[in-house]
Amino acid sequence: AGGVAGGVAFGVAFGVAFGVAFGVAFGVAGGVAIGVAVGVAGGVAVGVAVGVAGGMMLLRLVDYVAVAAPTAWVWSRGGKTLHHVTPLPLPGVQRRMETWLEADWAVGVYNVNQVLAYTMQFIPAVEAVNDALERIFAVGATCRSPLQAVAELARDPYDWDLVRFGSASLHNAMWREAIEEFSLVPKRLRRRWQARFPADPRLDTPARAACAGFWYLHERKPEKAAEAFAVVRAFSGGEEMVHITASLASALRAESADEIADWLALSAPLDDLPEPYLRPETVAALRRLRAVAAEVDTARHAVTPALRASAVGRAVAELTDLAGEADLPQPEAPLVAAVAEKWRDLLARWGGEIGEEVLRRPIENPFKEGISGRPVRRTFVGRSKVLADLERWWQSPSDTPLPAIILYGHRRMGKSSILLQLYERRNAHLLVARTDLQDLALADHTGQLLHGFARAIHEAATEAHLDVGPPPALDAYATTGLARLALDDLLGHLDPQMTGRRLILTVDEYEIAEEKIEEGKFAPDFLRYLRAATNRHRWLGLIFAGRHRLEEELRHYHAVFYGGADAVRVSFLDREATLRLIRRPTDDFLLHVEESLAEEIYHLTYGQPYLIQVICHELVERWNERFLHEGQQVPRVLTPDDLRAMLTPDFFEEFFGQATFYFEGVWEEAGPDGQRLLMVLAAHGPDCAVPPADLFREVGLGPEAGNAAVDVLLGHDLVIEKEGKLRLAVPLMHTWLRWRKGEPPIVTGGVAEAERDARA
Repeated sequence: AGGVAGGVAFGVAFGVAFGVAFGVAFGVAGGVAIGVAVGVAGGVAVGVAVGVAGGMMLLRLVDYVAVAAPTAWVWSRGGKTLHHVTPLPLPGVQRRMETWLEADWAVGVYNVNQVLAYTMQFIPAVEAVNDALERIFAVGATCRSPLQAVAELARDPYDWDLVRFGSASLHNAMWREAIEEFSLVPKRLRRRWQARFPADPRLDTPARAACAGFWYLHERKPEKAAEAFAVVRAFSGGEEMVHITASLASALRAESADEIADWLALSAPLDDLPEPYLRPETVAALRRLRAVAAEVDTARHAVTPALRASAVGRAVAELTDLAGEADLPQPEAPLVAAVAEKWRDLLARWGGEIGEEVLRRPIENPFKEGISGRPVRRTFVGRSKVLADLERWWQSPSDTPLPAIILYGHRRMGKSSILLQLYERRNAHLLVARTDLQDLALADHTGQLLHGFARAIHEAATEAHLDVGPPPALDAYATTGLARLALDDLLGHLDPQMTGRRLILTVDEYEIAEEKIEEGKFAPDFLRYLRAATNRHRWLGLIFAGRHRLEEELRHYHAVFYGGADAVRVSFLDREATLRLIRRPTDDFLLHVEESLAEEIYHLTYGQPYLIQVICHELVERWNERFLHEGQQVPRVLTPDDLRAMLTPDFFEEFFGQATFYFEGVWEEAGPDGQRLLMVLAAHGPDCAVPPADLFREVGLGPEAGNAAVDVLLGHDLVIEKEGKLRLAVPLMHTWLRWRKGEPPIVTGGVAEAERDARA
């Protein structure tokens, strides 16, 4: 009975699958006959065997008769035959595919896929690919690496079972499928028979393990893929595939923002993979996920909800882009997309919670750092030309001596912030040794000054992981002579390590050194010592940053450096940078500043960065006070009305007290004649332009003295000249001059559009 049932089931299933009546008939007959002969117990198994064998023999015979021509002729002519309806291996097909694969693997894989697309010759295709892969892994030839061969096979297969049976047993899979068709046999018994034919992917050879890895990726089982690729870890690209699959597996397990942030450490090996990459697009996509995880980590540790919201927003935007990425290879693409979509949903929910928290809190004032007098980092804008000029300067060949750079401008114009940006934008081949002479204001002699330079150079070299020895000892710099010897030793120790590198010594607030020279504490020739050092060590460059008083100073620098000094002027921010600073000081700034308000502030300050920061800081502080009193219904908008309401006598009393360092500094630099011209010019009004001759007449200066004073005012950015007339560069200077004399402040309500355009 069992034999009859088995024979019938198998014969029908096989006949339906392949559409050949002879196979059905033969399977039924064979199953019945053998089932009767052997009996119930063994009839099913034997019936299966005979049914399969008999059906396949008959199908093969029919196909051979129908073809009626040598297989080689059929393949070469591409004639229409019946082999497209038989799964039975035809003579010569496997050998032909092996020949293709051996000649050119990529072309061979393409041809194999074409055979599968237009025939049912799956068995010889699997055998040909498996034999070829075993040979490739045995000799490590044909492709850049054996894993490259499997990657090409898995790139876009016509049938993924071609990859699957590169690892699993096709023979066992066929038996398991045949047994499954015997529906009249109890399921428990079928499972016992199927257990004799395991068909899971095998990892017992490198070729099988590699195929298993890509198959598991296709099945979205990255943990299993990682186990498979671990077997071929020693092959080129094997380590990469282990880390790719392990990273994908851990990324898919993330269920919260904290776990996404923690993934940054789990995926760290991705940053150290050696090139060339086996899967460059996948590595790039995973590194983008690492950037997302870094943003989430930033959000996790951010002090304010606004910073968290901004970081999460950037992460969600990147994940949205990555989820739609079309250039990722198979089979990793669906897994990367699944990670991106899952993370995006998690972070979107978290971002919503943060957004609600943000709306319940005052705004973090980003202009706080700008009013401290220290270099700004978060609110740094503009200066692209200055930075580009400096970057070109240090990118010259390291064996070419660099001229000294004199970075000049009046107080609070942003020189120190530019030096900070140079440090933070440095590349691996650039060392920046930063000194600020405010920190050396108590130095009593040149040796202490050179000790400060030596400490900065030592710190920069240590950051670059150079062999630099112990930190400079103060007693080695006890005198000017000892200090020069000690600093020479330090530079000489670095010399052989600086091939292909530059070291830039920046000296901020240089005017303090000049004051020390005038006091007799610093030797006036220490600049000549530095010039000699840059001549001996051509990798060494110097940047001095200081206030104006330039004409005499620049002549002095040129004399000291034999003309090898270049001056870089730091002046007002341009209109575009000013509006950017006011309206979007940081990426997470959550107030909308109307453009008309930004234009008003630009008009009042003419792009002076410190004054912009002070005014905007006060505007944000006043908005926060309103928020604390009125709650969330306060519009998150700043308008010109907010500025006009702020510009009161009480405000100016506090404002000019805070900004006195700037105003008094530029007033001092104007000189006596320039100060008199400024007073008369201010009397005409903040936006009034006056011919120089009229000003000279009112002040009582002759043309020579008057023109000399005007040159000073122009050089120090105190006035601007347009169409032969002079006007105050910063209209707030007019208000300060009135305040200084005890007069009530007058502030204009705006500036005409044409005037704005002309100034821009």
